[in-house]
Amino acid sequence: MATRKDLNSISLTGWLGSAPELRYLADGQAVCELNIGVHDEMRQLDGSYTDITEWFKISQYGRAAEFCALYLLKGSRVAVSGRLKVERWLDKQHQPQFKLLISEATLTPLDRKPPDDEPVLPEDEEGMDNPLSAA
Repeated sequence: MATRKDLNSISLTGWLGSAPELRYLADGQAVCELNIGVHDEMRQLDGSYTDITEWFKISQYGRAAEFCALYLLKGSRVAVSGRLKVERWLDKQHQPQFKLLISEATLTPLDRKPPDDEPVLPEDEEGMDNPLSAA
C-alpha cells in the first residue's frame, strides 16, 4: 500500500508585534518566542476596506534563538517559512481556544543590515550554514 504525504507549508512576511522573548531550558538550550503580525485588508459590503492583522507564534531554538534575541526588535520585518500547527485548548470557562504556530521555521530578517559596531554571534566549533534555521 502506498503512503500519502500531504503538504503542510506556510510562508509569510510580517513584523514583530513584541520584543523577542529569550529563555534557556534546563539543558542550556536557548529558546526565543516571537509573535509575527501579518497585515491584510478586507473589503466591506459598502466598498470600504478594513485593516486586519493575523498573529502567528514562532519558536526558534539554539543559535537561531540567540540571533533573534540580539538582532530583532519589536516592529522588525521578517520572512518566515515552516509548517503550520494549530494548538487547541479549553479556557477556564470551558470555551474552545486556539493559536496558530509555525514549527520547523526558517526566519529571514527583512530590515536593513545592523551597524558594524553591533555584537556578532561567536563562531561555534561545527559552523552553521544558516543561523536562522530551526534546529
